Amino acid sequence: MARRGRPRHPDILTPREWEVLALLRERLTNEQIAERLSVTVHAARYHVSEILSKLGVASREEAAAWQPPSAESRRADIWTRALEGAVVVGAIALFSSLALLAFGAFRTSGGETGASTPASPSASVTGFVASTPPPDVGPNVRAMGMINGASGWLLTDDGLYRTSLSGYHETGGIYLVDITPPGVSAAEIKGVHYEGSLNWWMIASGAADSTNTAQLIAYLTIDGGISWQSSPLGEPEKVYLETQSRPAYIDFIDFNHGWVVVDTQQTMNSPSADLYRTEDGGATWAKLSIPTSAELYFANENDGWAVAGRVHDQLLATDDGGVSWQNESDITPYGLPAGLRMFELPQAVGSEHLLLPVTQLVKGGAPLFQLFSSDNGGQTWEPLTSATIAGNFGAGVTAITQIFDDGSVVSFAPDGTALLYSPRNSELQEFLPDGLTGAPSAIDFADQQRGWALVQQSGCRSFKSDCWSVNYVEWTKSGGQTWKPLVAFSASPTP
Repeated sequence: MARRGRPRHPDILTPREWEVLALLRERLTNEQIAERLSVTVHAARYHVSEILSKLGVASREEAAAWQPPSAESRRADIWTRALEGAVVVGAIALFSSLALLAFGAFRTSGGETGASTPASPSASVTGFVASTPPPDVGPNVRAMGMINGASGWLLTDDGLYRTSLSGYHETGGIYLVDITPPGVSAAEIKGVHYEGSLNWWMIASGAADSTNTAQLIAYLTIDGGISWQSSPLGEPEKVYLETQSRPAYIDFIDFNHGWVVVDTQQTMNSPSADLYRTEDGGATWAKLSIPTSAELYFANENDGWAVAGRVHDQLLATDDGGVSWQNESDITPYGLPAGLRMFELPQAVGSEHLLLPVTQLVKGGAPLFQLFSSDNGGQTWEPLTSATIAGNFGAGVTAITQIFDDGSVVSFAPDGTALLYSPRNSELQEFLPDGLTGAPSAIDFADQQRGWALVQQSGCRSFKSDCWSVNYVEWTKSGGQTWKPLVAFSASPTP
């Protein structure tokens, strides 16, 4: 998921205050909180004071014991309150239990997949070492994202997890909290999207019924995963049963306005998808059409883009909120050789300015990474800069790019190199990331320094047999220059 160039919904507690409240639940003093978070005692005291004020409690003990309203008491009116813009104060309770899971791509010190070792919260569990085949590979990390510099999320083969970073600046350690909706299996989850730290949407497949059809279900949480509300997405159809393993792509521009593309492709030669739009936060959905399954990005209620085609060679655009789509793949690269152009999604930088990353194959030459810009909402595009990417790679293999709010760009090429672009410098600067194992399949940065990358490692325990493969997350605090695997922290439950 790329960081989007539009405002997020504000939370009542800041990410740092979430961490401080979690530590209050461990009954730590201000001095211990300051040491854990590597801040001054004065800063820790200030955060505690802010938490007491915002929660309306009189003591540290009351803050630690505070719980949000029950899911049952909110279920009847969750949609109404959500549509009125209400934000439930309660995401902090996600971190109230520190009997946490270490799974799959995050190796435990005992060597058992999914088993956590009781220890003090300051003791890290050994991270997955890519060069050493683990005794049991465990579940993959299917998708991930950074919510902000202090928290993120992971979708694995086991479920959906909220993460709280601890000692992030030193170790990349994380706490994990399972926020999978009750009754939903990880295999049923098709896509996840968040707007702010509390408002999340998820698309899942329902079970087959007696008519051999399946119902798609949209889930919403407005409290960071403490409770979920569901609504049907479209009508039950046989194709949703036959394509349960296919993904769904989700995008929201604000709490109310969102779109979902559900991939219904059954064969490589017959791409197909259904498109749904909501204007009430997901309470109801209108079915539209889209030529093919595609990831999508909307800059506002009307203007959106989708990347389609077997080799990402189609850039589709809409100016009516997804009712109709046009192919805008014919972007002329002035002064550049002809070749297959493979698109990433454009992104808005400011109200009108857009940036569009394109990877272009050049016959008989090295591939090119190009940035195009538009100052008229995507009606026309102009070349901004380009750079040669060393190495050979085929059709459908693009760079993975992050565009920041100030117009700067970081992009990771399939050959393992990376490129930096700043509006103050018209040229792309190449660098070789240290510690990043191969080209990432996805990246997400909280800011221009801190980011996550989804990478894959595979190997065999013996020659060409007993082989394994796993997707896991690496993190950077240096703008992508150096990377390390995330490691999971374990802790005994708080009494």
